[in-house]
Amino acid sequence: MNKYVVALVASLAAGSAFAGDVYVAGNLGTQVEGSREASLGLALGTDLTKNLRVEGAYEHRLDSKSNNLYAHVMPQATIPSTGITPYALVGLGVDLESLDGKPLYVLGAGVRTELTKTIDLDLRYRRIDTVDNNDRRESVTAGLALKF
Repeated sequence: MNKYVVALVASLAAGSAFAGDVYVAGNLGTQVEGSREASLGLALGTDLTKNLRVEGAYEHRLDSKSNNLYAHVMPQATIPSTGITPYALVGLGVDLESLDGKPLYVLGAGVRTELTKTIDLDLRYRRIDTVDNNDRRESVTAGLALKF
C-alpha cells in the first residue's frame, strides 16, 4: 500500500505542475481529543476545476514523531463576492512509521478564505482512521497556502 500512496502523491505533484492555480501550503494542527498532540504539515495541490481540488500532503506529529502521507480530493464551492470557499475532504494515506505501511482513510471539511491574491488562509477538520479502525484520531489545522 505504501508504494501506491507514494506514487499517487507523486502523480498529484507532477500533475499540479501543469495545471492552473497551483499552491503550496503549510499548517499547524492539534488533535481534537486525547493527547492533544501537535502536528506540522505541508501540501502541494491544484484546482482541477473551480469546484474540485486535489492535493498531496505530508504530516509530522510532534509527540509520537510519526509521519504520514495523504492524497486528498476536495469538492468545493466559492461563495460569490466573498473570497470564502468551503470544501469537503476525502482521502487516502499511509503511516510511514509501520513496516507494513498501515493504510489510512481521511474524511473532513474545511474553509479557505482569500487574504491576498496569492495567499489563502485554510482551516480544516479531519477524521483520520486506519482501515482496520484501530487508530482513529480527529484533528484541526490552520495554515496558509501560497498560490502560483
